[in-house]
Amino acid sequence: MFATYLSNWQGIPGAALSPDSLPAKQSFWDTPGITQVRQEVDGSKLDAFQRAQFLAASAPHSGDLLLALYIASCGLVTLDNEAVHDIVAVALNLGLDLGAPHTCRCGALVDARGQHGLDANKLRA
Repeated sequence: MFATYLSNWQGIPGAALSPDSLPAKQSFWDTPGITQVRQEVDGSKLDAFQRAQFLAASAPHSGDLLLALYIASCGLVTLDNEAVHDIVAVALNLGLDLGAPHTCRCGALVDARGQHGLDANKLRA
């Protein structure tokens, strides 16, 4: 059983086994497979938006805001502007809808992703 697993593992690009001893760290065994799957997922993205969304969502600490506790006893009942900006940034990174489609005050149609507002600010400047 182990010989089969080892043979399959060595078939993964980037997997290299030290002839001295078998590493005890799980990360050593996981990294080649994770890298291969990540490349497959990255290669399956159809357009620049999907690729950027995947890269942003898989960046280190991209989901840290989800770990924040909003606790009433600590005075965290309402969100300040910075927290709202963080939530919008996470939603954009994950490709979530930020609202309903509507017409911007500049006259352009805005989709549910809400990305037009990012460009409209540049147009007003």
